[in-house]
Formats: sequence, structure tokens, C-alpha cells
Amino acid sequence: MAIAGFGSFALDTSAATTSTNGSDCVGMQQDHFWQWTAPSSGLVTVTTCALVGFDSVLAVYSGAGCPSGPASWCVDDSCGYQTTLVFPAQVGSVYMLRIGSYPGGAGGTGTFSITAGGPPGCTATSGPDVIVGDIGDIANYTPL
Repeated sequence: MAIAGFGSFALDTSAATTSTNGSDCVGMQQDHFWQWTAPSSGLVTVTTCALVGFDSVLAVYSGAGCPSGPASWCVDDSCGYQTTLVFPAQVGSVYMLRIGSYPGGAGGTGTFSITAGGPPGCTATSGPDVIVGDIGDIANYTPL
């Protein structure tokens, strides 16, 4: 199903089958795909947090049509059993959004939302922290 822009979109996976297109990072069943074209460049947030009543999994694939390879981004359980996924989008690029339930769980109904921007403190130019080796302690330093 093609969707456009930012906003809230209806979701019903209660009678969905499990897709064999694409692969996912944690397992997913009873899923649907939505084709979405980015209206702007920058971080985009897709969430089911507090919007569905089932254990949701989100995956995003670059490009239009049925994916044949692994998800470009995939998240499970970032807010309880629901999920928020943040990814960098490019204006005019097409992405396939896949939303389903965790294996062994039931699908359900609700909505998901797509918004511009990421969580507070994240910008399109900030990347992940890289950790090599064991973590002995955690500190938060202020840039000079």
C-alpha cells in the first residue's frame, strides 16, 4: 500500500499472513508493507509506541517493491513491546516500511506514525557512538 507524507496511518495485522519477501533482523510474522516516499531529507521516526496493542517489529527497506535482501534498518521493543525506528531519509527516495508482530505473538490493530526528526538530541549529522572492547564505566563529557 502506498502512503505519503508525515502523519498517522491505520494498521491491522490481525489477519495478515507472514511475508516471505525480504529478511528481517529479529523475526517477524503477520506483517504488512507500506511504500513511502520521503517528502524531505533528514531523520525520520516511525513508531508504534502506545499506538498498537501487540508486540510490534519495524523494518525499513531502501527502494520500491518487494524487497529481496535484508532490511536497511530494523528494531524491536524500543518502548516496552512496541517499537520506534529512526532512520536517515533522502527527499524523493522510496522506502518499504514493514510492520508485523514478534514471532509467537498475535497481530492486532492500531496506528503507526511517521514524523520528521529523531529523538531529542539527535541530528542528521550525529552518528552512533562506537564502542570497542569492554565497558568499564560510563561518562558524559561536554564538548569544549
